[in-house]
Amino acid sequence: MFKFASQQKQKTISVIAICLLAVFSVTVSRWYKKTQIQPVVAPQKLLGETNEQRIAFLKENGIKTENEPFYVADIIIPASFDGVYEKFETVQNAQGFSLLEYKGKKVRRFSYNVIKAPKNMGKASAEILVSDGKIIACALCSFTNDGGFFKIIG
Repeated sequence: MFKFASQQKQKTISVIAICLLAVFSVTVSRWYKKTQIQPVVAPQKLLGETNEQRIAFLKENGIKTENEPFYVADIIIPASFDGVYEKFETVQNAQGFSLLEYKGKKVRRFSYNVIKAPKNMGKASAEILVSDGKIIACALCSFTNDGGFFKIIG
């Protein structure tokens, strides 16, 4: 009789332990999903065909520029990235953009003088790359900080 009661008690303890483990697993799983860092979601296809659309995009992101670009040119994104383009791609990835699908392709570059740059940036320009009427990349470029790119728009 004592042996039977002991086996019954072990089964009960095992069932309770399994139930507690299941509840703990579900709780941890839900907590992990809530606290896990979410990947950056690429922005929707942003219109950049007209000057008004590009200025509005910059304004929406807190960047005030002159009304017309000081430089417009067609450029070809290099087939492989090194130096400046590696740094630029890093900034773009942090903002949800990527130039990888545009390697070797011609895009249009628009450069705007920034009227009021963030502190410690000095004179700066807003650089926007457009392909097929859509903004595909953007950054602020400082003329006084070794021409470095800064994550401002994103």
